[in-house]
Amino acid sequence: MSLLAGSEKKHVQKRAIDFNRIIQDEELLNANWKKYVKKERNKYLNYWSPLSFVKNRYLRAILRWLVGDALNKKGSSLYLNLLRCEAHRDMSKEVLEKSVK
Repeated sequence: MSLLAGSEKKHVQKRAIDFNRIIQDEELLNANWKKYVKKERNKYLNYWSPLSFVKNRYLRAILRWLVGDALNKKGSSLYLNLLRCEAHRDMSKEVLEKSVK
């Protein structure tokens, strides 16, 4: 392992200074958070989509065509409740941890 030098070191130092400036300014922090959420929105919607479990892209396309938007308002509301409610969140965590093992 070696320390950064030259332009790489300056780049990291500049990023640290920029992040510190953002963290110290609540309005700037909120603006950057909103910008990041907008950028990552589609990726995270895909993570939560039931279609993410279907590996075959042709089958996924057919299901998307038949079902439409798999993450509609009702489905999104269910996911939001599972995240917000402590009991649902804890239960979901336990179930998912057991299914991964």
